[in-house]
Order: sequence, then structure tokens, then C-alpha cells
Amino acid sequence: MKYKVPRNIEHETKIIGPASFQQLLYLGGAAFLIFFLYFILGNISMGLFYFVSFVIAMIGLALAFLKIDEMPLPQYLKNFMNFSTTSREYVWKKKKMPMQVSTERRKREPEKKDDEDEDKDQGIRRDSRLSKIGTKIETSQ
Repeated sequence: MKYKVPRNIEHETKIIGPASFQQLLYLGGAAFLIFFLYFILGNISMGLFYFVSFVIAMIGLALAFLKIDEMPLPQYLKNFMNFSTTSREYVWKKKKMPMQVSTERRKREPEKKDDEDEDKDQGIRRDSRLSKIGTKIETSQ
């Protein structure tokens, strides 16, 4: 049995465990900020340090691993900012084109009555585009 392999697979290389390089950068950046906040806020208040470091850690984890509709959070935020900052005013400008009037009339071709029994149960006319496409598909394999 043959299986079709999807060709549009996008796969990031995993560096350590389930984390890619970009995810490690987000986690490392959050850890780096927390490290320096320890020296700045650790002397003032440890409660404030714990609160701020918890918020930074959650932001780092969200940037690294959170996906919204199968889209990574940084890409989602980038699309949101582009949508928020760009203008969305669309103006339709009608092009002036000369009106074309066709004087030819189409003639209806009488339906062919031969070989109607084959296609009658399927509801497909013998000369229809669907029938022609089906014939092409059947004969091309």
C-alpha cells in the first residue's frame, strides 16, 4: 500500500531535547535577565525579585513554547503588530473600459441520444466537461 508523504513539512532542528535554537535563545534571554535582576533587585526586596523574575520566566516560556493556531507566539505577535500598524484602507477604482456587446447568438446543440443508458444512472452527459475530465483521469494511469 502506497502512502503519500506531505511535501510542505516545516521542521526545525532540535538542539537540546525538544527545544530548537530559537527557543533556547528565548529561554536563555529570560535567564540572563533574571540573573541580572538578582543583583539589582535582590538587595532591595526579595519579594519584588521573585515576582518580576516569575513574570520574565513566564514570558520566556511563552515565547519559546506557546503556539496559537499552530503558529509560534513570536510570529503571531509580529503579524499582530504588522496588522495594527499598517493602513487597511482599500479604495476600489473602476477602470473605464468600452462596453463590448456580442451580436452572436449561441445555438443549442441537440442532445445526443446514443450511449445515454451508460451515463443515465450517473447523471453525467457524455459530452460534458466532467465526462471528458473523467476520461482523461481514467486513461492517464
